[in-house]
Amino acid sequence: MKKILLTSTTCLLAITSFALSLKKFNKNDSKVKYSFSDEGMSFTTARAVQPSGKIQWNNIRFGMINFGGQRHQKLNKHFGMLTALDVKNVGIADNDGTSRYRYNGYYLGLSTGLKIGQLEGDHVVTLGGGLDWAFKSKFKKWTIGDKRDSKTKDREYFNDVKLNPWNPYVFVSYKFKKQYGVKVSYYTNNYFASSYTTQQVNALNFTLLMGGMPKVKVQKK
Repeated sequence: MKKILLTSTTCLLAITSFALSLKKFNKNDSKVKYSFSDEGMSFTTARAVQPSGKIQWNNIRFGMINFGGQRHQKLNKHFGMLTALDVKNVGIADNDGTSRYRYNGYYLGLSTGLKIGQLEGDHVVTLGGGLDWAFKSKFKKWTIGDKRDSKTKDREYFNDVKLNPWNPYVFVSYKFKKQYGVKVSYYTNNYFASSYTTQQVNALNFTLLMGGMPKVKVQKK
């Protein structure tokens, strides 16, 4: 019940903030700016809860496909709103002692957040949440010590055979020098489809921010 409530709340906040952001849009408003490709390389691990209750953290998985567009709206010198639409790759690495597994989910996501800090300066923290939809997944498996001959691959589009298609998340990011930063996202839903595994797996994603943060001037009355 708590997961359903958290998922519904995250989705509602993302959709509501996005709608309000569009409603306030004005081409002549200097408080609104756009940026592109704010997210770069990512590293993902996962908190896995075994049926026995034992908790373990998966190996880190590296991802490269992370890009999108961001809308920045300045409320005053220290507060602003961020709305983003992006494509990202969230992958998980695992093994059972005899075989290694690699899962890659490709997501289309909508997120929103509150920006706090020196919006015209070098230090900005953003707190927010979003919802990702998995439109593609890739799966690899091979026997440990025999990768060349035992490796198998599988691709899936627009289905929920292995991955959970809808995954809400919360995030916090820190950006400095208007160019660089880091974003940490925690996914509240199970990474995998319930029909694929009984294991509860929540992805934890670290993303390097490498795009420019637009300079937005406060309008004077």
